[in-house]
Amino acid sequence: AQKNHASPGCYLSVAVPNLKIHSPKETLLLRNRKSYCGIWDKQYDLRILENLALGNDGFVSKMVSLFLKQTPDLMSQIQTAVQLMDVAMVSRVAHKMKSSIDTFCIMEIADEIRMLERASDAEWTSVEIEKAVEKILRILTSVIEKLQIEFQPGNAKLVDRRTIGMASLKLLRNHYFP
Repeated sequence: AQKNHASPGCYLSVAVPNLKIHSPKETLLLRNRKSYCGIWDKQYDLRILENLALGNDGFVSKMVSLFLKQTPDLMSQIQTAVQLMDVAMVSRVAHKMKSSIDTFCIMEIADEIRMLERASDAEWTSVEIEKAVEKILRILTSVIEKLQIEFQPGNAKLVDRRTIGMASLKLLRNHYFP
């Protein structure tokens, strides 16, 4: 990744001189998410989703289910938009995908999705757009496969993960609300 000189502290996967990718608020949120999502062995992390759920395992399962159902359609839409070189459509679909990518801490493609979201406001080459979409599709395909395995019925790992998530939640509650 190369440093974007227009916005201090922001890193891009694609070198684009003098282009501001993140607003200051977005940069702060992204930095916080990157530090919070500090994952090394997975392409995704469910801690943000689990914290939003406040211990409701059904909510986590429902959100994962929605992600697994909606993301392939969005992937198909963005692929079609690239084939048609419809940059406005690429931006719209990227915008729809961004919140899920952030919520599931898929940080490996966080910069690319933001780049594509602003594609209609910038002068990107078709090669840059195609490379970003290719990476997003590859990573999301992998994440979907892993989530399907993790959330298949009867998976003992799911119970362990939820137990750990509940223990973390109880520690946070005890810390902030003694």
